Amino acid sequence: MARIHPAGWREVEALGAAQREIETLHLLAEALPDAYSVFHGVHWTRLERGASVFGDIDFVIVAPSGRTLLIEQKAGFLTETPEGLMKAHGRTAKNVAVLLARNADAVRVRFAATHQGEALPLETLLYCPDHHVRNPAAVGIEPERIVHAGSREPLSKVIRRALPLDEPASPLAARVGRFFADVLELVPDIGAVTDKVDGLYTRLSGGLAEWGRRIEADPFRLHVIGTAGSGKTQLALAAFRDAVAAGRRPLYVCYNRPLADHMAGQVPPGGEVATYHQLCERTARMLGQRPDFSRPDAFRQLEAIFADSVPGPDALFDELLVDEGQDFDIAWRDPLLRRLREGGRAWWFEDPMQNLYSRPPVPLPGWVRLRADTNFRSPTQVVALLGQLLGDVTTIHGASPVEGEVVTHNVYSTQAQLIEQTKSAITHAVGQGFKRSAIVVL
Repeated sequence: MARIHPAGWREVEALGAAQREIETLHLLAEALPDAYSVFHGVHWTRLERGASVFGDIDFVIVAPSGRTLLIEQKAGFLTETPEGLMKAHGRTAKNVAVLLARNADAVRVRFAATHQGEALPLETLLYCPDHHVRNPAAVGIEPERIVHAGSREPLSKVIRRALPLDEPASPLAARVGRFFADVLELVPDIGAVTDKVDGLYTRLSGGLAEWGRRIEADPFRLHVIGTAGSGKTQLALAAFRDAVAAGRRPLYVCYNRPLADHMAGQVPPGGEVATYHQLCERTARMLGQRPDFSRPDAFRQLEAIFADSVPGPDALFDELLVDEGQDFDIAWRDPLLRRLREGGRAWWFEDPMQNLYSRPPVPLPGWVRLRADTNFRSPTQVVALLGQLLGDVTTIHGASPVEGEVVTHNVYSTQAQLIEQTKSAITHAVGQGFKRSAIVVL
């Protein structure tokens, strides 16, 4: 298995071109022996600064002899023109061969300047995993240094031929490795960015999830109003686990089944997770009443049974956690609170901006209110756009270390234009390297 620098790339979750490069790292790690060292820029450095290893170079392979291969990966759509192979970047297109040659020259010059004029034995390779090059001779790169969707040989075999392992090992390999480590700024930059990302998750798990659990009230009634990505669910999960660890019995209730199913797989045994209507149905069955879901008013009947029921000792809980409370009807509040034992604790989590059902807010008089308006999850460009669109309606703040790309707009005025603009948007996303499974048309 090839040695990958910097480490930690297997834990990186990325989208678009960065995700495609992570896939290539998996390929290189598995297909190349450990004699090769692979340097890459698709790490937290990539997410933080939007930069590859050197210019547009995505991967650097160093053999024991010190011979080096620069790989430029171009995922998505490419265009073959009389001037060469072109890659679109926004409204402009760049010649891939020119970029590769320019960056290789820059590496040679920089290495010589820092090593008393020593020459770096350097090869280049273009990797186009999605594009089938029809006319390799017109690309401006030696055909044997192009691996594309129509290539007969896999990338790893081409790399082995370019960097033969039968050449004698040389101290040059160590100097080249240190050189690219400096280019990547592995020690100062990775450390700084990792600290920043650690700080992000510290604020998620040790921020809202930490100081939210330090609030004291008697009776304990906490109303958490938080924007998407602020850590509400992390706090609910932490409170559930705290209750179980303390020997208390928690009940987590939400409106949507997918969320309930997800949470059921996250929490430890010792409590209960359900949607509101699952809770109603369980109560009805305990009372010997079988719901008839063929009736149009079946769910209303379940709600009425639940509201009228008097919970026995086995139906009481020490901790009530209502998640996505903006989806709840006002009439559901009191039947839920009756499921709390005397001295029980209640949490209500909601985001008014996600009120998809246009329900009025559930009044919670006398509850302690906690607001969390910082979004740690979404790219800051997306949060900034939402702030512009919503104006004074919201005060959400973006705190993700991932800036993301500027959000673009495709304008239409007719149904036909809508379809064409949608196709254009999908084509642009695919051209940027996003997989179709990562694209949604809403």
